[in-house]
Amino acid sequence: MELFSLRTLLSLRTLLAVVVPLAMIAASAVLEKRHGVDAEAADRAASAAEALSRRLARQRASNEAFVNRTCSLSSLVMAPQQASSLPPRLVIGAGYPSSGVTALVGVLQRLPNACEPKRTELNFWSGTSRYGAEQTRHTYLDRLRWRWADPCSLAWEVSERYGSLEGSSRRACLPAQIRVYFPTARVVLLVADPVQRAWLQQTRWLLQRCAHDPASVEFRGGALVARPPWKDPRAQWGGDGDSPTFPYAPYAAVGCEKLSAQVHLSSELECYRGCALRPNASAELLLRCGSLCARRIDGHKGALLRSCSPGMCPPRALQPSHYSLTLPLWLASIPCRQLLILERSAFTGLKWFSPGLPPRRTIGEALQTTAQEQPRLRAPTTANSGQREPLKALLRFVGLQGINATALDKLRRLPTAGAALDERDMPFALNPLTPQLRSSLEAYFSPFQLHFRHMIKAHKRCVRDASAAHDPQRTTL
Repeated sequence: MELFSLRTLLSLRTLLAVVVPLAMIAASAVLEKRHGVDAEAADRAASAAEALSRRLARQRASNEAFVNRTCSLSSLVMAPQQASSLPPRLVIGAGYPSSGVTALVGVLQRLPNACEPKRTELNFWSGTSRYGAEQTRHTYLDRLRWRWADPCSLAWEVSERYGSLEGSSRRACLPAQIRVYFPTARVVLLVADPVQRAWLQQTRWLLQRCAHDPASVEFRGGALVARPPWKDPRAQWGGDGDSPTFPYAPYAAVGCEKLSAQVHLSSELECYRGCALRPNASAELLLRCGSLCARRIDGHKGALLRSCSPGMCPPRALQPSHYSLTLPLWLASIPCRQLLILERSAFTGLKWFSPGLPPRRTIGEALQTTAQEQPRLRAPTTANSGQREPLKALLRFVGLQGINATALDKLRRLPTAGAALDERDMPFALNPLTPQLRSSLEAYFSPFQLHFRHMIKAHKRCVRDASAAHDPQRTTL
């Protein structure tokens, strides 16, 4: 028995002498490997951040050179004594076509002590070159009705054209103009899903600029056609055989009903692919590509639409959705603490409906869709938690973080109700997209959106750092 115990102890000592060092060696190897993996991941993250910084620097340099060539802002710098004539709070809502600015209007016009502008969408900054510097400020404040509305202390306006470069290269000067004329102005920039925003913009043009009465048309054979029993009103007066067979809107281009979203967006997508734009390209390249692609749609030989009147031509639907190419203009001109970027779906509390839903032929049928069939078209009865934070951020941004709970609860319902009504009124079935085209559009915008997200993260870091430096007790805006 004693011999057996002795042998057992010797075996255990041998086992421990061999196994324990081996286990320690293995554990050390695992730790070294894990440390190596973590170090490698950190190196990759640092390399990615450095590469992103270089891309942003090149993009910023290209945009600065373009703005300096296009804009003449050196003579517009405000003298110190002129600052006392500016409103204490000025909020400018800038969006893109069909990005949901109506919801922002519904909130701003109900804020305490908010001014009442002559129009909610002044579009003032699209043509300020005819004024001098002081006259520009006076005219703008006059249209905001700031001087005469007592006790109005919050001047504001909103326009869905301010974010887009469509129309002229002078649009690239807009952020810098706002900064020069009103250095303390705060800008709220609204963005939306790039594919759905482009589709909704094109649909609104088709049903408002092409068709005289959307209720009298239906989608058939890939285009809009007159819904029986529509007849040309001139027929009762003995109209000739050239009378139109489609209820055109006044000054609409003949043949516009054939330019559905499927035809329009697929043509633009092919053109933008040919431009080979990069996610960090300059705004100047986007303008050039947009002008080239517009010629494929209207007004030129071989275009889808031969001629159209000013204001009635098809929109450049895909150009405004390149957020990563237009946002740098705002980031370079407006200090980060004076720029708030909101996403439409988060701000309104609603997600978009799908452009690829089963087709319905008339507005009446579309509006009679049941909640069980299309639940996303119905507004929630109460504000959801996802909507609260963007709304609170907006109130803090304009300096109204101390608003009482009752007023805040009313404001939470306003954007949701407005957006839901707007979406329910849009007869989406009259202008459907095929799943293939929608997938192609999403794949095209994917790298642009990725770069856009990186820019948003950098902007949020700038806001946190600037807020911490300004008020150490509060590190968020």
